[in-house]
Amino acid sequence: MEKGSWMARGNLGFNFSKQDFNLVYPDNTGFYKTNLEIPKMMFSPGIGFFVQDNLAIGIEGSYNRQRINSIAVTDYSPGEPTKQISTAYGLGIFVRKLIPIDNQFSFFTELQLGRYWYESEYILSDGSRPGYGKAKNTTIQAGLGIQYLVSKRISLEGKSGIFGYSNIKIEEFVENPNVMMQNADSRDFSFNAGEIFNLAMNFFF
Repeated sequence: MEKGSWMARGNLGFNFSKQDFNLVYPDNTGFYKTNLEIPKMMFSPGIGFFVQDNLAIGIEGSYNRQRINSIAVTDYSPGEPTKQISTAYGLGIFVRKLIPIDNQFSFFTELQLGRYWYESEYILSDGSRPGYGKAKNTTIQAGLGIQYLVSKRISLEGKSGIFGYSNIKIEEFVENPNVMMQNADSRDFSFNAGEIFNLAMNFFF
């Protein structure tokens, strides 16, 4: 890609999963069963500018919304349906370096720095809202990928992560929104080459 070009990209996804957990205590003294249904929607648009040939710098936003429908049944409780609605949004910057193989294929490396905000709300079957949680997350991620030019203005790509760093600060509020019940700060560094593979489409102009 030539210096002065722009690239636009985006990802829109929907996901639904269902999970069932069954636990029987030793000597059959009790049991615990949980059923989860988790629909999720994700959207992440971005735009970049090539400051040099094959070197782009850009910004990217993200929005995720997830709902967890759950019911837990034990030997002493028939269970009560609950919902947890989580919303996440963020903004980040990225640097991408293309390494052309021929006129259509290119390898690329990408470094991303992002800041994300999360909110969760718990809703009981009677409509009451006993608590909610908030969190902030700063991430650094690096990835490798390959790009194929379908035309001069459109490309398809596949990308996999190499490593990532995450710093999460959690503020969990329960029952009383004026009283903070739980506060946590966690840092995580992961080497995840090949664990996650994403497909995307880019537009150039």
